[in-house]
Amino acid sequence: MAHSLNLFGGKPLVKRRATVLLRAAVAVLAAGVVTGSARQLGQSQPGVTMVAAVRPIADLLPPALAGFSSKGDVKQYQLSSISDLIGEKASIFLEYGVDAAAARDYGDYRVLVFQTPTPSQAFGLFTYNSAQPVDFRRVKESSVATARTGDGAILWKGSFFVYISATRKRADSFRIADRLSSEIAGLIGDSQASGQLTGLPESLPSNSSGPKKVRYFLGNRALSSFVEHAGEMYGFEGRAEATLAEYDQAAGNAAAKQIGLLIVEYNTPQFSKDALARAIEFATSLPEDEQRRIIIKREGNYIVEATGFTNHEVARQLVDSVKYPYTVKWLKDPHSRSYDRFAGQKAAQIILSSFGIVGVLLMAAFVGGGILGTVAFIRRRRRQVEVFTDAGGMLCLDIDRLCTGTARMELASGGATEGGVT
Repeated sequence: MAHSLNLFGGKPLVKRRATVLLRAAVAVLAAGVVTGSARQLGQSQPGVTMVAAVRPIADLLPPALAGFSSKGDVKQYQLSSISDLIGEKASIFLEYGVDAAAARDYGDYRVLVFQTPTPSQAFGLFTYNSAQPVDFRRVKESSVATARTGDGAILWKGSFFVYISATRKRADSFRIADRLSSEIAGLIGDSQASGQLTGLPESLPSNSSGPKKVRYFLGNRALSSFVEHAGEMYGFEGRAEATLAEYDQAAGNAAAKQIGLLIVEYNTPQFSKDALARAIEFATSLPEDEQRRIIIKREGNYIVEATGFTNHEVARQLVDSVKYPYTVKWLKDPHSRSYDRFAGQKAAQIILSSFGIVGVLLMAAFVGGGILGTVAFIRRRRRQVEVFTDAGGMLCLDIDRLCTGTARMELASGGATEGGVT
């Protein structure tokens, strides 16, 4: 780039333009390569728009972290090798759209960083790995979440999910894991953490016993870990998504088994209709006692299911309280005036065209009137020339036969006057 900039000094205008065109062509080719790479990544997840991270995933694992030096280099994993990192859970992580992963050891701790195209996918991965459901309202407001696991801690921020595990048990394992997750959250930064979470959990009924704690799913493999028979009952065609929450069956009885309320959202009514038929068909094949513990209902594009209840009335009320948020979107609002930046130019063109048409008509009227007037004038002069005149007095009229008898007698007696006949 330094050589290209130097070419502008003291060069003719033609060469300058050639240099600018060359740089533009290079930029277009580079953009094409980036777009092609994004498409190749997107082929593994149909219908998901791949969004490149602002910061490379390897930058989140520096040589030293929270006072611990790394024992080795960063190991990066692509889709084809992610099973080497997490084993049998690879298919579940791929359901959440993980497209890159990296790992590095710091002392007695191993840090795994996973990257997804959107914050919602990384959030779902966090809820899947969390020991307890996640307070959705609190997470949505803070845009970051941490939780402790049996051997360490997990972190969600932006499009990144971080898993920190201790390779050797220590008395301060959780404290150090918290330090590591806090420093990684700082490396991610607020600019890269910005993103809109899914709104599906908002459709869950409010929980009277406390905050609304949920889990979020993008595939039936992950959902099957928490909902019995989910793999056989529900498909996730057309980028479907699901959320799960638990509710108390009786007020003041926290020890009783909770009701699991599941909402699966499909993008079209046809998908939801097919999903309902599939779920009911499988549910009817279950033993009768299991059928009595399941309530399935379709609400708009939602499939709502209540499981694990003993109080059928409470479960029915929960299912009926779920409402599909219908929205009407105008392709063009007929009541709003749309701004047209070319409105002035169009108005000027109309005015100029109107004056032009009037001018042409006036010119045609003047030319046509001149031609008609000239023709009329010439014809009138021609008629005047053709009229006979006797300006020299050379015409002699013989009117004897017309004269009366008195006139004949006067002529015979010599009553002629000089210069004419009386």
